[in-house]
Amino acid sequence: MAESLRTKGPTSAVKTARAAKTRRLYLPPYRRYRKPLKILFDVVTIVLVWFYACQAKKQVVETRRTVAAMHDNAVKELRAYISVGGPPDHKMAEINIDPKTGVTIPVYFFNGGRTPAHHFMATIRAHVVHPHDHGRITVIDDIKRDGPHIERFEYLYNRGRSNSGGLDIAANSPRTEYAQTDITPQQMRDIQNGAVVVPAHGPTQYPSSIRLFGTFEYCDEFGGYHCKELDLNYDRVTNTFAPGRQYMDLDCNLGPVTRVPYRFGSVAAHILTRCEQPSEQEKAQREADQNAGKRFPVAPS
Repeated sequence: MAESLRTKGPTSAVKTARAAKTRRLYLPPYRRYRKPLKILFDVVTIVLVWFYACQAKKQVVETRRTVAAMHDNAVKELRAYISVGGPPDHKMAEINIDPKTGVTIPVYFFNGGRTPAHHFMATIRAHVVHPHDHGRITVIDDIKRDGPHIERFEYLYNRGRSNSGGLDIAANSPRTEYAQTDITPQQMRDIQNGAVVVPAHGPTQYPSSIRLFGTFEYCDEFGGYHCKELDLNYDRVTNTFAPGRQYMDLDCNLGPVTRVPYRFGSVAAHILTRCEQPSEQEKAQREADQNAGKRFPVAPS
């Protein structure tokens, strides 16, 4: 029995495996390595697809950044820029005394941009000051609280929108506003002569002077909102004003609109952005184009 097992040849399964191995050894090279090459080709293809997808995504991101940068540069180059003073003499403000009309203080603004400024508003107050007077904070706080300022609302009952108010100033155009003042001609002459007009907070021998405090704000063509503080000191020698050292051209920092003004307090409304956005203008233009040529029934009286 044991001898019969030793003399018995390999099984059919072993023979089949040996035959398959022999056939692989004698296969042509292109058939022998076809499967490994296919796997390698698939891996290389996946890597290349991933690489080009990353490159395409990167190019899209770079294109968007370039377009955004071009848009920002165009906005900076074309938008309205309102400043105090302007050509030809860049005078910021002056004081006029008229026996009939009293004291008027015109303040001169200029749009040096290449597009109009919209909803321009300026609130300016003349304040008689002394070297140790700290009235500016109270005056500026009153102006910021009481306005007027650029604000917009959409009323829910009829979908109407409030007017932001203000006026438009064309590109490269001036605008004159007048400071609010109760200074009398006699007080103004005393100030020009170097006198003390009102008692100071504590003894002083320094003459009184005038400062203009206020804000001016506007919207540009691209929906941007701009608000600057105004701070001018009076020079009695030249009868003109010069910028204050600390507060001129600071951002107003009014913050967002958070409530509907008291005069509309009983009306439900959505608070909108301070300035009209380009998307709103495009929507209004589309609606106007869609309604062009249509005939609408007359509303009953």
